[in-house]
Amino acid sequence: MIAMKKIKFIISVLIVLLGISCSENFLELEPKSNPDVNSLYETDTDFKLAVNGIYSEVQEYYRTFWRFSELRADNGDHLWTGYETVQRVDQFRMLTTDDILSSAWVDMYNAVFRSNMVLEKLETADPELVSNLNRYKAEAMFLRALNYFNIVRVWGEVPLALNTLAPAEALELPQSDVNTIYEKIIEDLTFARQNLPVSYSGDNLGRATKGAAVAILGKVYLTLQEYQLAENVIAEAMGMGYSLLPDYNDVFDHFNEHHAEYIFDIEYEPDLGGEGSNFANEFIPNNPEFREHFGIIGDSRETMSPTDEFIGLFLPEDERLPISAAKGFMQGDGSFFTTNHSFTLKYIASVSSNFDSRVNWKVTRFADVILMYAEALNENDKTEQAITELNKIRTRADVPTYSGLSQTETRDAIAKERRLELAFEGHRWFDLLRTGKAFEVMSAKGYDMESYQTVFAKPQREIDVVNDPSILSQNSGY
Repeated sequence: MIAMKKIKFIISVLIVLLGISCSENFLELEPKSNPDVNSLYETDTDFKLAVNGIYSEVQEYYRTFWRFSELRADNGDHLWTGYETVQRVDQFRMLTTDDILSSAWVDMYNAVFRSNMVLEKLETADPELVSNLNRYKAEAMFLRALNYFNIVRVWGEVPLALNTLAPAEALELPQSDVNTIYEKIIEDLTFARQNLPVSYSGDNLGRATKGAAVAILGKVYLTLQEYQLAENVIAEAMGMGYSLLPDYNDVFDHFNEHHAEYIFDIEYEPDLGGEGSNFANEFIPNNPEFREHFGIIGDSRETMSPTDEFIGLFLPEDERLPISAAKGFMQGDGSFFTTNHSFTLKYIASVSSNFDSRVNWKVTRFADVILMYAEALNENDKTEQAITELNKIRTRADVPTYSGLSQTETRDAIAKERRLELAFEGHRWFDLLRTGKAFEVMSAKGYDMESYQTVFAKPQREIDVVNDPSILSQNSGY
């Protein structure tokens, strides 16, 4: 992906010429009339750059998407009082006017818009000039599906834009029900599944693959509780050549992220003018000794401290514990330097410039697929097979395997294993939602959550611009 990232300036020029750069509001996005627009969509290279522009926008919002997908849940808390808006996410105190909501909404819909623009232009592209036409279509559809999967899980009923819209059209686009949105997500992922390559090489590494489409489609079916469909789809991913790395720590070697367990990351690279990630700075304790030890330049935000309850779930011998949750580091003199706040090491890598790390965000990896497969098998009354899959994860972690569990016990064991294996990778909150456990679990642990807060508030700015609840309404309770 490094080469793909180096062309960001070219992408930016393309986007400006098309008139689709970020605006104050997604509803104001418009492909402005320009006599040169069509000439920008002629060759295979033109479309590759345009698809890169979609990845670039997805990359942008994933820098903060962990606030919705992970911080909201119970694995970790935000303990730094100097970052009030983020603390409100953690404590279910968000305001409908919080910029966290509006910026995520705009970035996600910008990514959708770019997907729609590429798909429209591909409809009239010359196959003789665009040799990878079907692949670009599949990439754009995969990314649109991923965007809508994130959007619908965060906000529920939202506008479903499937083509580029003029401002007046956008203002009249009503929100769609959740089932309709999922139908389109499945349609897009099915096309991607059929048309994306199994793998890439060279400067195409990091692009969406068939395995990525299959894994996300399987998760969509799990979310919809379509367990037989989920089993069938995920079984395909199980046979695509992925494997668990022998050492759990190697999964988070940020100099070798395209390994046997990798399926799809949001890719970042430092020293390329804004292409790096912010995770190393966001998750390190707010302490100069920590920054010096780990070689992290710039601010530290301390926005994800593993809870004592989460840490207590690990057995002492669990290989995942040291990297998932730590409370300090060993100094050169053999003494242990501690801090009041715990932290995860999954995103720690040296950073030479503030918020410019090489660390990727793992959207899905093979361990996620194995655990999804176990879940689908168990719900389809194949508990023994499910336990076999679950034990693959346990064996790698060097902890005792399971046997003789009931279906209910296996269901609970899988949920717990997902917490331990995938902590701080953006799965926990959506796992709680998917299994209908969010309010029960969070309220039982003392979080001041209301039952309606299984979805986030829609940004008030969007509600005000539309100014018609029959088109765009606020989620109930907000």
